Amino acid sequence: MYDLIAQIEKVAAGSITDEIRILKERRQTLDLVIKFTLGITRLQRSLESVLLLKKPARDIPRDLLAILGSISDHVANLSSNELSKRLLHIEKSIENDIKMILGISQQPDVLEPVHSSEVKTGHAVDMHKLVNDFRRRTNTAIVLKLHLRTRGIEVSESVFPVTADDLVSQVSRLVVEEKKCRDKSKLELEAMGQQVEGMINNETYPDEIRKYAQLMKSQINENIQHLSKGKDIESMPFAIEIIQLGEVEADSPEQLISKPHDSDDILPEIKPETTSDNNMAELKYTQHKRGFFSKFRIWLKTPWRTGWRDIE
Repeated sequence: MYDLIAQIEKVAAGSITDEIRILKERRQTLDLVIKFTLGITRLQRSLESVLLLKKPARDIPRDLLAILGSISDHVANLSSNELSKRLLHIEKSIENDIKMILGISQQPDVLEPVHSSEVKTGHAVDMHKLVNDFRRRTNTAIVLKLHLRTRGIEVSESVFPVTADDLVSQVSRLVVEEKKCRDKSKLELEAMGQQVEGMINNETYPDEIRKYAQLMKSQINENIQHLSKGKDIESMPFAIEIIQLGEVEADSPEQLISKPHDSDDILPEIKPETTSDNNMAELKYTQHKRGFFSKFRIWLKTPWRTGWRDIE
């Protein structure tokens, strides 16, 4: 979406400096709101994953493999004993960091990049990295448990120094916070859309500027519709530039590459499921993900011994 701003600026050649400046300022504000929203979403997902890990392995839904990805051939060929060792190592690191992550969830404002300089160099970046790394490890632990389960290996629930009730409470708070953030992102998109609408309707502007503005307005509208339906900000149809920074790449399943010669990095390679039709694969992924998490939140509110299969 943002490349269209650059195209408008290029065509304008300095003739509408104020309009471009305001548009860039709106873009920067939206970047900050989106970055904060992403942090809240990833923090929420991390705690949901911890909840799953505390469940018996038989109760972890296999649906998650379609969301988190499938294990690589290299890791699939490892012995069950080796996979169990890797899982134990990852669970230990999760246990060591869970208190810190809970602290962030109790004060989520630490994820908010107040100034652009803090986004690049300040404390907020460190907080986001901590959350992203933690999410990456919890996702990996879930996939390893599911893979061990398919081998018929008995895998016990993970033991972490936090109760299920505390986790559910924190997740519930973050769900509310994430909705507020999505609403704020929607308002920022609407403000940007109103400005772009003014450019479209200004007949003194060259046709090429108005053409790019129309394309941008269309993309903004699709993002607004996406958020209005309660969908995840990470899967907006026209991703905001901030979403495509390294923080997403660092915790995406396809980046979980094992390095056999590096004992400090034992995360397995996980491959996302794909089909020959990329558009259809993305559509199915988004629909599946939305349906899963809707069911998951219902499950969170049920008695602790309620099984996944008991939820319709």
